Amino acid sequence: MRKSKITIIAIIILMISGVVNLRSQGKVNNFLKEPYLIFNNDVNGMRLMWQLEKYNNATLYLTQGELGVNDSFFVKEINDEHQFVYNFETLKPNKKYFYIVKSKSFTRGGSFYSRVDSTAKDFVFYAYGDTRTFPEKHNQVARQIMLNIASDPNSQTFVVSTGDLVANGDLEEDWDEQFFDNSFFGIRELMASMPYMVSVGNHEGQGSLFAKYFPYDLIEQNSFYYSFNYGNTHFTAIDQFSDLDEDSEQYKWLENDLKTSKEDWKIVLIHKPGWTAGGHKNNKAVQRILQPLFEKYNVKLVLAGHNHYYARAMVNGICHITTGGGGAPLYKPKKSKDKIVIVDESLHFLKISVDKDKVLIKVIRADGSVIEKFEIKK
Repeated sequence: MRKSKITIIAIIILMISGVVNLRSQGKVNNFLKEPYLIFNNDVNGMRLMWQLEKYNNATLYLTQGELGVNDSFFVKEINDEHQFVYNFETLKPNKKYFYIVKSKSFTRGGSFYSRVDSTAKDFVFYAYGDTRTFPEKHNQVARQIMLNIASDPNSQTFVVSTGDLVANGDLEEDWDEQFFDNSFFGIRELMASMPYMVSVGNHEGQGSLFAKYFPYDLIEQNSFYYSFNYGNTHFTAIDQFSDLDEDSEQYKWLENDLKTSKEDWKIVLIHKPGWTAGGHKNNKAVQRILQPLFEKYNVKLVLAGHNHYYARAMVNGICHITTGGGGAPLYKPKKSKDKIVIVDESLHFLKISVDKDKVLIKVIRADGSVIEKFEIKK
Protein backbone atom coordinates (compact mmCIF):
# COMPACT_ATOMS: atom_id res chain seq x y z
CA MET A 1 0.00 0.00 0.00
CA ARG A 2 2.83 2.39 0.87
CA LYS A 3 4.52 1.69 -2.47
CA SER A 4 1.25 2.32 -4.31
CA LYS A 5 0.76 5.66 -2.55
CA ILE A 6 4.32 6.73 -3.35
CA THR A 7 3.67 5.89 -7.01
CA ILE A 8 0.48 7.97 -7.03
CA ILE A 9 2.28 10.92 -5.43
CA ALA A 10 4.99 10.70 -8.08
CA ILE A 11 2.40 10.65 -10.87
CA ILE A 12 0.57 13.67 -9.43
CA ILE A 13 3.83 15.62 -9.12
CA LEU A 14 4.58 14.91 -12.78
CA MET A 15 1.02 15.89 -13.79
CA ILE A 16 1.28 19.21 -11.94
CA SER A 17 4.65 19.94 -13.52
CA GLY A 18 3.31 19.08 -16.97
CA VAL A 19 5.79 16.25 -17.51
CA VAL A 20 3.09 13.56 -17.60
CA ASN A 21 -0.35 13.61 -19.14
CA LEU A 22 -2.00 10.31 -18.28
CA ARG A 23 -4.13 10.58 -21.40
CA SER A 24 -1.02 10.29 -23.57
CA GLN A 25 0.23 6.99 -22.16
CA GLY A 26 -1.74 4.83 -24.58
CA LYS A 27 -5.12 3.17 -24.42
CA VAL A 28 -5.95 1.19 -21.31
CA ASN A 29 -8.47 -1.27 -22.70
CA ASN A 30 -10.44 -1.72 -19.47
CA PHE A 31 -11.87 1.79 -19.95
CA LEU A 32 -15.04 1.80 -22.01
CA LYS A 33 -15.52 5.49 -21.20
CA GLU A 34 -12.61 7.37 -19.74
CA PRO A 35 -13.16 9.82 -16.85
CA TYR A 36 -15.24 12.88 -17.71
CA LEU A 37 -16.85 15.72 -15.78
CA ILE A 38 -20.25 17.37 -15.40
CA PHE A 39 -21.58 19.86 -12.87
CA ASN A 40 -23.87 18.62 -10.12
CA ASN A 41 -26.26 20.89 -8.22
CA ASP A 42 -23.73 21.57 -5.46
CA VAL A 43 -21.99 24.88 -6.18
CA ASN A 44 -19.00 23.55 -4.24
CA GLY A 45 -19.04 20.18 -5.97
CA MET A 46 -18.21 18.34 -9.18
CA ARG A 47 -19.37 15.03 -10.69
CA LEU A 48 -16.79 12.64 -12.15
CA MET A 49 -17.87 9.62 -14.21
CA TRP A 50 -16.30 6.69 -16.05
CA GLN A 51 -17.24 3.22 -17.29
CA LEU A 52 -15.21 0.03 -17.44
CA GLU A 53 -15.49 -2.94 -19.76
CA LYS A 54 -15.47 -5.42 -16.88
CA TYR A 55 -15.87 -5.49 -13.10
CA ASN A 56 -13.08 -3.75 -11.24
CA ASN A 57 -13.55 -1.34 -8.34
CA ALA A 58 -11.34 1.73 -8.26
CA THR A 59 -9.59 4.18 -6.00
CA LEU A 60 -9.90 7.87 -6.81
CA TYR A 61 -7.12 10.22 -5.70
CA LEU A 62 -7.53 14.00 -5.46
CA THR A 63 -5.10 16.83 -4.77
CA GLN A 64 -5.50 20.59 -4.89
CA GLY A 65 -2.19 21.31 -6.56
CA GLU A 66 0.12 20.75 -3.63
CA LEU A 67 2.65 17.96 -3.89
CA GLY A 68 1.10 14.84 -2.44
CA VAL A 69 -2.29 13.17 -2.14
CA ASN A 70 -4.87 15.13 -0.16
CA ASP A 71 -7.74 12.65 -0.38
CA SER A 72 -8.45 9.16 -1.66
CA PHE A 73 -11.83 7.54 -2.19
CA PHE A 74 -12.80 3.92 -2.80
CA VAL A 75 -15.45 3.95 -5.54
CA LYS A 76 -17.84 1.11 -6.37
CA GLU A 77 -19.66 0.67 -9.65
CA ILE A 78 -23.27 1.88 -9.58
CA ASN A 79 -24.76 -0.75 -11.90
CA ASP A 80 -24.04 -4.02 -13.67
CA GLU A 81 -22.75 -2.07 -16.68
CA HIS A 82 -19.64 -1.11 -14.69
CA GLN A 83 -20.48 2.58 -14.60
CA PHE A 84 -18.97 4.79 -11.88
CA VAL A 85 -20.08 8.15 -10.49
CA TYR A 86 -18.33 10.17 -7.82
CA ASN A 87 -19.58 13.51 -6.48
CA PHE A 88 -16.86 15.74 -5.05
CA GLU A 89 -18.08 17.95 -2.21
CA THR A 90 -16.82 21.02 -0.30
CA LEU A 91 -14.34 22.04 -2.98
CA LYS A 92 -12.69 25.41 -2.50
CA PRO A 93 -13.86 28.02 -5.05
CA ASN A 94 -11.80 28.56 -8.20
CA LYS A 95 -9.05 26.10 -7.30
CA LYS A 96 -7.33 23.63 -9.60
CA TYR A 97 -7.67 19.99 -8.60
CA PHE A 98 -5.83 17.00 -10.02
CA TYR A 99 -7.38 13.54 -9.90
CA ILE A 100 -6.36 9.99 -10.74
CA VAL A 101 -8.55 6.91 -11.16
CA LYS A 102 -6.50 3.82 -10.35
CA SER A 103 -6.97 0.09 -9.98
CA LYS A 104 -4.85 -2.98 -10.59
CA SER A 105 -4.83 -2.79 -14.36
CA PHE A 106 -5.53 0.84 -15.25
CA THR A 107 -4.71 4.44 -14.42
CA ARG A 108 -6.29 7.57 -15.84
CA GLY A 109 -6.10 11.15 -14.61
CA GLY A 110 -7.03 14.72 -15.31
CA SER A 111 -7.63 18.07 -13.71
CA PHE A 112 -10.38 20.63 -13.29
CA TYR A 113 -11.10 23.99 -11.74
CA SER A 114 -13.86 24.21 -9.16
CA ARG A 115 -16.56 26.80 -9.76
CA VAL A 116 -15.87 30.44 -9.02
CA ASP A 117 -18.01 31.82 -6.22
CA SER A 118 -21.13 33.91 -6.75
CA THR A 119 -19.26 37.18 -6.24
CA ALA A 120 -16.94 36.58 -9.21
CA LYS A 121 -17.59 39.13 -11.95
CA ASP A 122 -15.47 37.72 -14.76
CA PHE A 123 -14.77 34.29 -16.21
CA VAL A 124 -14.43 32.46 -19.54
CA PHE A 125 -16.25 29.42 -20.91
CA TYR A 126 -16.52 27.54 -24.23
CA ALA A 127 -19.51 26.61 -26.38
CA TYR A 128 -20.18 24.53 -29.49
CA GLY A 129 -22.59 21.87 -30.70
CA ASP A 130 -23.58 19.19 -33.21
CA THR A 131 -20.68 16.80 -32.82
CA ARG A 132 -22.50 13.81 -34.29
CA THR A 133 -21.39 11.43 -37.05
CA PHE A 134 -17.74 12.44 -37.53
CA PRO A 135 -15.76 12.14 -34.28
CA GLU A 136 -12.51 12.84 -36.10
CA LYS A 137 -13.84 16.32 -36.93
CA HIS A 138 -15.14 16.83 -33.40
CA ASN A 139 -11.67 15.88 -32.25
CA GLN A 140 -10.21 18.76 -34.30
CA VAL A 141 -12.49 21.22 -32.51
CA ALA A 142 -11.67 19.73 -29.10
CA ARG A 143 -7.93 19.85 -29.76
CA GLN A 144 -8.12 23.52 -30.71
CA ILE A 145 -10.01 24.28 -27.49
CA MET A 146 -7.30 22.52 -25.49
CA LEU A 147 -4.61 24.48 -27.37
CA ASN A 148 -6.50 27.63 -26.46
CA ILE A 149 -6.53 26.60 -22.80
CA ALA A 150 -2.80 25.87 -22.93
CA SER A 151 -2.20 29.52 -23.88
CA ASP A 152 -4.88 30.82 -21.48
CA PRO A 153 -4.98 28.50 -18.42
CA ASN A 154 -7.65 30.56 -16.65
CA SER A 155 -10.11 29.54 -19.36
CA GLN A 156 -10.17 25.92 -18.10
CA THR A 157 -13.68 26.28 -16.70
CA PHE A 158 -16.54 24.45 -18.45
CA VAL A 159 -18.09 23.71 -21.85
CA VAL A 160 -21.69 24.06 -22.98
CA SER A 161 -22.94 22.01 -25.93
CA THR A 162 -26.03 22.80 -27.98
CA GLY A 163 -26.81 19.11 -28.49
CA ASP A 164 -26.79 16.35 -31.11
CA LEU A 165 -23.80 14.61 -29.59
CA VAL A 166 -24.20 11.44 -31.70
CA ALA A 167 -26.13 10.40 -34.81
CA ASN A 168 -28.51 8.02 -33.03
CA GLY A 169 -28.73 8.61 -29.31
CA ASP A 170 -30.73 5.41 -28.82
CA LEU A 171 -27.79 3.22 -29.92
CA GLU A 172 -25.04 2.33 -27.46
CA GLU A 173 -22.59 1.82 -30.33
CA ASP A 174 -23.00 5.44 -31.45
CA TRP A 175 -22.07 6.66 -27.97
CA ASP A 176 -19.11 4.27 -27.88
CA GLU A 177 -17.83 5.05 -31.37
CA GLN A 178 -18.81 8.68 -31.99
CA PHE A 179 -18.42 10.30 -28.59
CA PHE A 180 -16.52 8.19 -26.06
CA ASP A 181 -13.97 6.43 -28.31
CA ASN A 182 -10.68 6.47 -26.41
CA SER A 183 -8.63 6.98 -29.57
CA PHE A 184 -9.84 10.58 -29.98
CA PHE A 185 -7.42 12.16 -27.54
CA GLY A 186 -8.65 15.74 -27.97
CA ILE A 187 -12.22 14.89 -26.98
CA ARG A 188 -11.10 12.74 -24.07
CA GLU A 189 -8.72 15.39 -22.75
CA LEU A 190 -11.37 18.11 -23.02
CA MET A 191 -13.98 16.08 -21.17
CA ALA A 192 -11.47 15.05 -18.50
CA SER A 193 -10.59 18.72 -17.94
CA MET A 194 -13.90 20.63 -17.96
CA PRO A 195 -17.50 19.80 -17.04
CA TYR A 196 -19.65 19.29 -20.13
CA MET A 197 -23.15 20.77 -19.98
CA VAL A 198 -25.60 19.97 -22.80
CA SER A 199 -28.93 21.24 -24.08
CA VAL A 200 -30.53 18.12 -25.49
CA GLY A 201 -30.87 17.74 -29.29
CA ASN A 202 -33.18 15.76 -31.53
CA HIS A 203 -30.47 13.18 -32.25
CA GLU A 204 -30.37 12.24 -28.56
CA GLY A 205 -33.52 10.26 -29.41
CA GLN A 206 -35.66 9.00 -26.53
CA GLY A 207 -33.01 10.23 -24.13
CA SER A 208 -32.47 7.19 -21.91
CA LEU A 209 -28.83 6.80 -22.93
CA PHE A 210 -28.25 10.54 -22.80
CA ALA A 211 -29.57 10.53 -19.22
CA LYS A 212 -27.38 7.54 -18.41
CA TYR A 213 -24.17 9.26 -19.50
CA PHE A 214 -25.13 12.84 -18.59
CA PRO A 215 -27.11 12.54 -15.34
CA TYR A 216 -27.70 16.21 -14.69
CA ASP A 217 -29.82 17.28 -11.75
CA LEU A 218 -32.98 17.65 -13.82
CA ILE A 219 -36.25 19.31 -12.88
CA GLU A 220 -38.42 16.54 -14.38
CA GLN A 221 -37.50 12.85 -14.52
CA ASN A 222 -38.42 12.36 -18.19
CA SER A 223 -37.46 15.81 -19.47
CA PHE A 224 -34.08 17.45 -19.91
CA TYR A 225 -34.39 21.03 -18.74
CA TYR A 226 -32.31 22.43 -15.91
CA SER A 227 -30.34 25.50 -14.87
CA PHE A 228 -27.14 26.34 -13.05
CA ASN A 229 -25.16 29.36 -11.93
CA TYR A 230 -21.53 30.14 -12.58
CA GLY A 231 -20.17 33.32 -11.04
CA ASN A 232 -22.40 36.25 -11.96
CA THR A 233 -24.24 34.35 -14.73
CA HIS A 234 -27.34 32.16 -14.81
CA PHE A 235 -27.52 29.40 -17.45
CA THR A 236 -30.83 27.85 -18.46
CA ALA A 237 -30.99 24.72 -20.64
CA ILE A 238 -34.33 24.17 -22.37
CA ASP A 239 -35.73 20.84 -23.61
CA GLN A 240 -37.41 21.62 -26.94
CA PHE A 241 -38.58 18.02 -27.27
CA SER A 242 -40.86 18.19 -24.24
CA ASP A 243 -44.01 20.28 -23.98
CA LEU A 244 -43.24 24.02 -24.09
CA ASP A 245 -46.73 25.48 -24.47
CA GLU A 246 -47.67 28.30 -22.13
CA ASP A 247 -49.60 25.95 -19.82
CA SER A 248 -46.86 23.29 -19.66
CA GLU A 249 -44.79 22.50 -16.57
CA GLN A 250 -41.60 23.36 -18.42
CA TYR A 251 -42.89 26.80 -19.43
CA LYS A 252 -44.00 27.57 -15.87
CA TRP A 253 -40.63 26.44 -14.55
CA LEU A 254 -38.79 28.45 -17.22
CA GLU A 255 -40.63 31.67 -16.49
CA ASN A 256 -40.01 31.30 -12.77
CA ASP A 257 -36.37 30.37 -13.39
CA LEU A 258 -35.74 33.50 -15.45
CA LYS A 259 -37.82 35.76 -13.22
CA THR A 260 -36.13 34.76 -9.96
CA SER A 261 -32.56 34.80 -11.27
CA LYS A 262 -30.66 37.73 -9.76
CA GLU A 263 -27.36 37.22 -11.58
CA ASP A 264 -25.87 39.94 -13.81
CA TRP A 265 -26.32 37.87 -16.98
CA LYS A 266 -28.81 35.28 -18.24
CA ILE A 267 -27.75 32.88 -20.99
CA VAL A 268 -30.13 30.33 -22.51
CA LEU A 269 -29.13 27.04 -24.16
CA ILE A 270 -31.43 25.46 -26.76
CA HIS A 271 -30.96 23.18 -29.75
CA LYS A 272 -33.26 24.44 -32.53
CA PRO A 273 -32.62 28.13 -33.32
CA GLY A 274 -35.37 30.67 -33.71
CA TRP A 275 -33.60 32.47 -36.56
CA THR A 276 -31.51 30.46 -39.01
CA ALA A 277 -29.37 31.03 -42.08
CA GLY A 278 -30.85 28.11 -44.00
CA GLY A 279 -30.93 24.37 -43.59
CA HIS A 280 -33.52 23.63 -40.93
CA LYS A 281 -36.18 26.33 -40.81
CA ASN A 282 -36.71 28.96 -38.13
CA ASN A 283 -38.19 27.39 -35.02
CA LYS A 284 -41.60 28.96 -34.52
CA ALA A 285 -41.82 28.01 -30.84
CA VAL A 286 -38.68 30.00 -30.13
CA GLN A 287 -40.11 33.00 -31.97
CA ARG A 288 -43.65 32.80 -30.58
CA ILE A 289 -43.22 31.37 -27.07
CA LEU A 290 -39.64 31.81 -25.91
CA GLN A 291 -38.55 35.14 -27.39
CA PRO A 292 -41.20 37.12 -25.45
CA LEU A 293 -39.95 35.53 -22.21
CA PHE A 294 -36.36 36.31 -23.12
CA GLU A 295 -37.24 39.95 -23.75
CA LYS A 296 -39.33 40.22 -20.58
CA TYR A 297 -36.63 38.81 -18.29
CA ASN A 298 -33.58 40.42 -19.89
CA VAL A 299 -31.89 37.41 -21.49
CA LYS A 300 -29.00 38.72 -23.58
CA LEU A 301 -27.61 35.59 -25.25
CA VAL A 302 -29.23 32.46 -26.70
CA LEU A 303 -27.00 29.59 -27.91
CA ALA A 304 -28.39 27.01 -30.35
CA GLY A 305 -27.19 24.37 -32.80
CA HIS A 306 -29.15 22.07 -35.15
CA ASN A 307 -27.87 23.82 -38.30
CA HIS A 308 -24.27 22.88 -38.96
CA TYR A 309 -22.59 26.24 -39.39
CA TYR A 310 -21.98 29.47 -37.51
CA ALA A 311 -24.59 32.22 -37.68
CA ARG A 312 -25.43 35.22 -35.54
CA ALA A 313 -28.81 36.92 -35.46
CA MET A 314 -29.87 40.01 -33.50
CA VAL A 315 -33.54 40.19 -32.47
CA ASN A 316 -34.83 43.04 -30.29
CA GLY A 317 -31.54 43.38 -28.47
CA ILE A 318 -31.01 39.65 -27.93
CA CYS A 319 -28.09 37.85 -29.58
CA HIS A 320 -29.08 34.46 -31.04
CA ILE A 321 -26.10 32.32 -32.07
CA THR A 322 -26.18 29.08 -34.04
CA THR A 323 -22.99 27.17 -33.19
CA GLY A 324 -23.45 23.87 -34.99
CA GLY A 325 -19.91 23.36 -36.25
CA GLY A 326 -18.75 20.74 -33.77
CA GLY A 327 -18.10 17.94 -36.27
CA ALA A 328 -21.39 17.06 -38.00
CA PRO A 329 -21.65 17.44 -41.82
CA LEU A 330 -21.55 21.16 -42.58
CA TYR A 331 -24.38 23.10 -44.23
CA LYS A 332 -24.07 26.17 -46.46
CA PRO A 333 -25.49 29.19 -44.60
CA LYS A 334 -27.09 32.20 -46.27
CA LYS A 335 -26.45 35.66 -44.84
CA SER A 336 -29.52 37.02 -46.63
CA LYS A 337 -31.91 35.34 -44.18
CA ASP A 338 -34.01 37.49 -41.85
CA LYS A 339 -32.19 38.94 -38.80
CA ILE A 340 -28.88 37.26 -39.74
CA VAL A 341 -25.76 39.42 -39.26
CA ILE A 342 -22.91 37.07 -40.16
CA VAL A 343 -22.43 33.44 -41.25
CA ASP A 344 -19.55 31.02 -41.68
CA GLU A 345 -19.40 27.44 -42.96
CA SER A 346 -16.75 25.86 -40.76
CA LEU A 347 -15.92 23.68 -37.80
CA HIS A 348 -15.73 26.12 -34.91
CA PHE A 349 -16.34 26.92 -31.25
CA LEU A 350 -17.05 30.00 -29.15
CA LYS A 351 -14.79 31.39 -26.45
CA ILE A 352 -17.02 33.56 -24.26
CA SER A 353 -15.59 36.00 -21.73
CA VAL A 354 -18.04 37.39 -19.17
CA ASP A 355 -17.58 40.38 -16.91
CA LYS A 356 -19.96 42.66 -15.05
CA ASP A 357 -20.73 45.05 -17.91
CA LYS A 358 -20.17 43.08 -21.10
CA VAL A 359 -19.81 39.67 -22.72
CA LEU A 360 -17.00 39.26 -25.27
CA ILE A 361 -17.50 36.45 -27.79
CA LYS A 362 -14.68 35.17 -29.96
CA VAL A 363 -15.64 32.68 -32.68
CA ILE A 364 -12.71 30.41 -33.55
CA ARG A 365 -12.36 27.84 -36.34
CA ALA A 366 -10.85 24.41 -35.73
CA ASP A 367 -7.65 25.61 -37.44
CA GLY A 368 -7.32 28.47 -34.93
CA SER A 369 -8.34 31.31 -37.26
CA VAL A 370 -10.94 33.78 -36.00
CA ILE A 371 -14.35 34.24 -37.66
CA GLU A 372 -15.36 37.27 -35.63
CA LYS A 373 -15.06 38.91 -32.24
CA PHE A 374 -17.80 41.10 -30.79
CA GLU A 375 -19.29 42.40 -27.55
CA ILE A 376 -22.70 42.23 -25.94
CA LYS A 377 -23.32 45.09 -23.54
CA LYS A 378 -25.98 45.51 -20.90
